[in-house]
Amino acid sequence: MKVNVFLCAFGLVAYNAFAQNNEVLGIFSITHTQIANPISGEQAFGIGVSAVGDIDGNGVQDLAVGARIGPTTNRGGLYILFLDSSNNVIDTSRIAYGESGFNQQLGQASRFGNSITGLGDLDGDGNVEIAVGADQYVDSSVKTGAIFILSISSTGLVTNVNRISSNSSGFNASLPSDADFGVSISAAPDLDGDGVNDLIVGAEGVSVVDPGEGALYILYLNTNGTVKSFKVLNRNSINLNLSQGLNFGRSLAWIDDLNGDSFADLIVGAPGGNTINGVSRGSYWILFLNGNQDVIGTSIIADISSNYSLQMDSLGFIGNDVTFLGDISGDGNGDVVIYARSGFIDSNQTNYAAIVHLDSQGGISNMEILKSNSNVFIGFTDFRFLFGSSFGGMDFNNDGKHDLICGGANYNSGEGQINFIYLDGISHISIPEFEQVENWVSISPNPSDGQIAIEQLGSDVTAAEIEVLNVNGQVVHTASLSGQRTTLDLDVPSGNYFVR
Repeated sequence: MKVNVFLCAFGLVAYNAFAQNNEVLGIFSITHTQIANPISGEQAFGIGVSAVGDIDGNGVQDLAVGARIGPTTNRGGLYILFLDSSNNVIDTSRIAYGESGFNQQLGQASRFGNSITGLGDLDGDGNVEIAVGADQYVDSSVKTGAIFILSISSTGLVTNVNRISSNSSGFNASLPSDADFGVSISAAPDLDGDGVNDLIVGAEGVSVVDPGEGALYILYLNTNGTVKSFKVLNRNSINLNLSQGLNFGRSLAWIDDLNGDSFADLIVGAPGGNTINGVSRGSYWILFLNGNQDVIGTSIIADISSNYSLQMDSLGFIGNDVTFLGDISGDGNGDVVIYARSGFIDSNQTNYAAIVHLDSQGGISNMEILKSNSNVFIGFTDFRFLFGSSFGGMDFNNDGKHDLICGGANYNSGEGQINFIYLDGISHISIPEFEQVENWVSISPNPSDGQIAIEQLGSDVTAAEIEVLNVNGQVVHTASLSGQRTTLDLDVPSGNYFVR
């Protein structure tokens, strides 16, 4: 593992995050037929999409994109898109039943590829692991859903597979029929302190009392992608009053610590419930967690409970998708992008996305709706094709500002496409000013393989604490400085980091 830690010559790099108006600078789209020659009837390219790390080692994030592969059986599949620095596709790998080393049996309509997330290199062998959901997978004649942990080589071949479903791969649970296990997945940080990233899985069909309540499964992973242990968050959990038809778990994302207790929290989409005039409008649940991932409090975002009730009402039906963006507003709280369908904005009924800035109580401090009245959207005759199915977020055009990628699975009568949405005004890292204390600190070696020494050189300024931040502005390591020289072991993925 090589960690690049950048330090300014005259002092610690200062981190400042801020947000302005979220102007859309441009859109770059990739359709199914542009990257492949799909068999007639294969559709919904973009039903799932995720950045999964630099698989081929060219320094650029690559993508995994789900699709309905198998024109008569709809088993599902995904494409690995190897990108260059301009987000052009330079190579592809198609992973489906019997292709690219993937030989797991998939039944008809398994929906393999409906949800995707990158896990990093779990076992340190140089291959990236990704988790792929198949929420309609049939296990022993019972339609429960499943998760597949795939190890992907630098050429996009599957070198190892672990299927996580009822009583398999260490997951010692019996899932009920129609659990929809895997309808959503999200990579989690190392929750149990064993040095391995973990995973959370949505199962919107799980019922404790009433049909369709929904549940979450937190999977603590081994380095080989099997399950070491797990925790269930459902109606029996403290502070979770889940009701019939809520479909809790349709979407989910880890978010930074909102309430200041040093533990990451969750946002969970529930498109059912929140019934107004007999219609389910949907909601998002903020789950405040403790160090054992128990729910210690909740906050519900919906059009009837938000201080942005008019805007939320305009969005239409929510709960289907959510992505964490980091603290792009610079107020110390996490921000997310949510997807809504059939909303009414500017007297037009269509699908929308909104950037929601959260406060420390899990409410909305501000929000901006991305809509089609910007000139860059001219040519999209149906906005569903732009904001259609799945979201991801990071800086894709290397301008230092957060961007979005979304799947439009309905594009061109179901052919599907993905869309890079380049945004202005969301600067997740900036380095404006810092106290210039010449020759104050030294970091060595730089780059390093994970262990660094921090030495305070000057006598005028001393520090007690340091923070290491990734390029999204998220704190990934904190430490106390002891004396003039402190040695740190950074257990973080390869990449560039800032120190303050």
